Amino acid sequence: MDRKDLELLRCLFEQGCVDPVSLASSLSLTEENTNRRIRLMLHEGTIRFFSAFFDRRCMGYDTTYLRVHYPNRKRGLVMESIGSLPDVASVYPNMDDFCFVEAVHKGRSSLQKVIDGIEGIIHTCTVSAAYVPRLPDEVPDLKNGIHLSILKELVEDGLIPVKTLANRLGSKEEDIRSLIENMLQRSRVRILPVLNEEDMSPYPCFSFIATLDSPGSLPEALTAMNRIAPMIYERSPLLKPPGIWMRSFGVDLHSMDHMLERIRRMPWVDDLTIILPEGVRMDRSMDISILEEALKRHG
Repeated sequence: MDRKDLELLRCLFEQGCVDPVSLASSLSLTEENTNRRIRLMLHEGTIRFFSAFFDRRCMGYDTTYLRVHYPNRKRGLVMESIGSLPDVASVYPNMDDFCFVEAVHKGRSSLQKVIDGIEGIIHTCTVSAAYVPRLPDEVPDLKNGIHLSILKELVEDGLIPVKTLANRLGSKEEDIRSLIENMLQRSRVRILPVLNEEDMSPYPCFSFIATLDSPGSLPEALTAMNRIAPMIYERSPLLKPPGIWMRSFGVDLHSMDHMLERIRRMPWVDDLTIILPEGVRMDRSMDISILEEALKRHG
């Protein structure tokens, strides 16, 4: 993997995998070269798969990130057990004795059940903090039956050919293409790569959560962090407590430490948690189940 591949991955996270021509143009590459690089990263396992991501609120669900502490000697058992819980979409473990868990729930009582389930795995496993993502005020409308069917297919395989999708759904290819474009443009559906964050040699992945002094600090902090950390590939603003979860590529330990120290010294930053991923667990079965449930209700 070279620096051009890193630029390509960043563009895929910013733009989504929807317009190969625009993607190639922004990288000063040919469309053929761009597609070849994507295929190679999929073949080598740098990109595990592509999938569609959507705002779960349109299906009546909320998302909360939980910080979970566990006994390190039972790490493997804890990760496997947490990842198998029905309301957990992903587990983002650190090399130390904590991880971040993406919990999908309906309301506060449902979230408490997820917490109880995690803490019931091993008696010393505790949830110490909850982070609520900052999402747009407007919740997209994705309750049309054909939209739900298309979205379910794109969650399972974000690169499914339109012709294949049209045949599965018994529709015309041009109609399916138009509906997909509409969903991507207006419904905040994004087709993104899922990376193999444990093995991104020679540019290792790491992430950090910066807790801010107030929600009003977010725009200024984001601008400053983007300037200091040029290899950021994904940003997740947090509402409660106010902050940012940023995923980044590293060049070497020295530059990474220097960047994090500059962020730690920012006047808006109250706390900084660094995460070095080891054993990230993510599959899309939780979202597929949500969409299947919505399709049943739709009839």
